[in-house]
Amino acid sequence: MALTKVQADGINVADDFAFTGTVSGAGLASPFPTGTAVTSGGGAATTNIAQGLCKQWIHFNGEGTVAILDSFNTTSITDNGTGDHQVTIASDMANDDFSVSGTICSDVSGTSVAAIQGPAVNEHAVSSYQVYTGSNTTTQDDVAVINLHTMGDLA
Repeated sequence: MALTKVQADGINVADDFAFTGTVSGAGLASPFPTGTAVTSGGGAATTNIAQGLCKQWIHFNGEGTVAILDSFNTTSITDNGTGDHQVTIASDMANDDFSVSGTICSDVSGTSVAAIQGPAVNEHAVSSYQVYTGSNTTTQDDVAVINLHTMGDLA
């Protein structure tokens, strides 16, 4: 966005003032709401705890040797058995009433069209939750791709 010069009471705003900070989080009011922490950009991790923002997310392989492919505010995943994984949150949630939603796919190439169940999320704790995945029957099955995100308040 180009800065338009404004002349006000002898001050040339475009020449005399420069913004040198960083703003993140579209739609945040200025000044930022109480409890919001925004750190510098330029590749540094940004922490933003404003209401309504995703507090944790994970993208992981749920078949064979499970592995986190990418994540935010996630410590680890545990494979508890077929179609049963526990996700551990790095910075605890304020309570166990947070919401988790996501998607799963049985084929890592993304070409599968078979209907599958899940993810089902249960057993919320402030530091973790269970996720269950299944086939198009009533049995639990491992799936290739699991994507989850958590909304709620951090502790």
